[in-house]
Amino acid sequence: MTVDFNAIANQGVNDLQTAIGNLNKLKRQPGADIPRLIAKIEALQAQQTNLRTMALVSAEESPENQAAIAAINAVATDLKSEAENITSVAAAFNTADKVMGYAVDLATSLATFAV
Repeated sequence: MTVDFNAIANQGVNDLQTAIGNLNKLKRQPGADIPRLIAKIEALQAQQTNLRTMALVSAEESPENQAAIAAINAVATDLKSEAENITSVAAAFNTADKVMGYAVDLATSLATFAV
């Protein structure tokens, strides 16, 4: 049996959110100890933040996500290389265009002598 840490963490986050909501409702009750309730809410919010962080770290470190990140990085490297090739080809076309322009100018100039 595998344990899905993300499902457990998500349930924990939801449970903490429910508890925070309930404490917020208690603040509206007559005679409520507001400072004590706020302290408990803040403590629960801190636990919730820690749990969310742990879930994110767990998700990032999973073998599936590590493989996906590696694949994305490889594709990014390939795309960068291809972009450099495209830039080189574009520069070559630009140079060829200039050479063709010079050739046309030369042919035009020589044509005046051939007449």
